[in-house]
Amino acid sequence: MTCLLFQLSKLNNNFGCEECENGYGNLVYSCNRCGSNCNDCVSNNLQNSFTCIECENGYYLKDGECKIYDDTITKLFSLNYTILCHSGYYSNVTSCEKCIDINCNVCINDGLRCVICNKNYYFENEKCSLSKEGTLYSQDNFVTCEKGYYIKIIPNKATICTKCSETYGEDCETCNSKICTNCTKGVLDFNGNCILNSGCEVIENSLCVNCQRELNTWYFNGNACVLCDKSVNCTKCEFNKCVECSENSYLYDGECYSTINKNCEIISTSNNFCLSCPNGFYLNSQKTCISCGNNCSVCSLESVSSTRSFKLDDASVKQNDLILVCKLCKGGYAFKENTGMCLDSKETTENCKNAIPGTSLSGCAVCMDGYYRDNVICKPCISNLNFVTPIQRV
Repeated sequence: MTCLLFQLSKLNNNFGCEECENGYGNLVYSCNRCGSNCNDCVSNNLQNSFTCIECENGYYLKDGECKIYDDTITKLFSLNYTILCHSGYYSNVTSCEKCIDINCNVCINDGLRCVICNKNYYFENEKCSLSKEGTLYSQDNFVTCEKGYYIKIIPNKATICTKCSETYGEDCETCNSKICTNCTKGVLDFNGNCILNSGCEVIENSLCVNCQRELNTWYFNGNACVLCDKSVNCTKCEFNKCVECSENSYLYDGECYSTINKNCEIISTSNNFCLSCPNGFYLNSQKTCISCGNNCSVCSLESVSSTRSFKLDDASVKQNDLILVCKLCKGGYAFKENTGMCLDSKETTENCKNAIPGTSLSGCAVCMDGYYRDNVICKPCISNLNFVTPIQRV
């Protein structure tokens, strides 16, 4: 039975159907089928027909008829409502309709406005256009580029992918908007350019690791392998500093110094530095022994402010506010008054024939004829007396 409710008709006082089952419509108090796949309908008594207003699940209403959902267009639906459509379609509530732009992936506003273009398409003049060369993906000024391209922003115009080789040369493989980051051949210099004839032997990630072996005393200065400034006795150089020295040489502060130093008294076994010098020599900042000179037996480098000893007259001996000072003269020599010069003691004591050996003090051991020694000073004999060789007191 298709009628759910019978009532007395107000028109002819006859009993008729007032309410029909699902899928049936009431036409002049009788229940008749709405139509294929229609769940509810309304009657048009004048035309003696039905208009569907609700379809069965799995169907949608279009132009008064129930049409089956196309799963190639519709992803998800429920009770005559389209919830989710496939790419290139939009929902008009009851069904999925194709976007106006055939290259559009997602559209809104009844399909008039595209918000996401299909792959390999990008927005241009409010429509989806085929992407330029090198462009991997482009949406709303968000651009990704293929390998070998970089993002170039043209103010007030567009964001495009530009080939690395066009900007940084044919040997540039990958890059960014500022520099080349990898070369197909050659090495990268410090400015991000690919250098072919660099003299480099070992290259990793387009960076020079080692210069050619026959150029071992060369180093990569950012553009090419060049000779190290400190190449004397140097067997390996890095960034213009020696890091390895030849035999009979030692490394100190990026330079090589000879270990064949006859003036060195004690040499370190660990690094070949000179540790101690004999009398008449001093240890400089390069750990080598240099002659004190000027008949000086003991000398050293001292700061200008703390120096109390006599300064040697050799003005060239000065290192970082340090000056060379003599501490003790050789035997038979003494300091000249108010100077750092070591002179023969007889030159510093008047009328002296032979100086006192082994001291830096002024003094006389043997006086000239006509003079006698009083302590270490030569005094004249009494005048008008015949010369008598005085007894020299030691």
